[in-house]
Amino acid sequence: MEPGQEPAEIVADLSQKPHRILVSIQNRGGTVKKSLITDDTDIGSSLTNYHLTNLMGAGLVERTDEDEHEGIPREGYTYQITDKGEEVLEVALEDYETTPVESRDIRRRFEKLEGRAESLEQQNQKLVAKVDELTEENERFEGRIEELTKENERLEGRIDDMRDANSKLWEDVQSLK
Repeated sequence: MEPGQEPAEIVADLSQKPHRILVSIQNRGGTVKKSLITDDTDIGSSLTNYHLTNLMGAGLVERTDEDEHEGIPREGYTYQITDKGEEVLEVALEDYETTPVESRDIRRRFEKLEGRAESLEQQNQKLVAKVDELTEENERFEGRIEELTKENERLEGRIDDMRDANSKLWEDVQSLK
């Protein structure tokens, strides 16, 4: 997330925890103490600080406490969602009809499906190559069968000729007796 990004670009990059923080602030009226954010989101205090810093850097959240000289308030600083932060949440819900978390989950599932489809395509290509190879082998066998059939017919013709010759020879022998 960077300050100059459009809301749709931020939505595409927004991870689950910063999204939960934005939703927490929004659900509590737009301004809330950090302790309530950590309660709402079940995100640890230091990790919440980290994400709030990033959200402030992107212009989605701002700290509203003015007097920093008295130290950190017991419940933590107060944070407010900015118009840009509201717009990011709106874009996530309206344009994509999903939250950034759902969108990212859908994207992850889609990537898995793409990987699976690519794997299946590779398997299909291997099977097509194997079918082509078997088809060529089958054509060779069919050619060989055709050759053997012709040879068999030729041999059967010779056998018939030999039977005729044998019958004729038998008749000649019988006539000599």
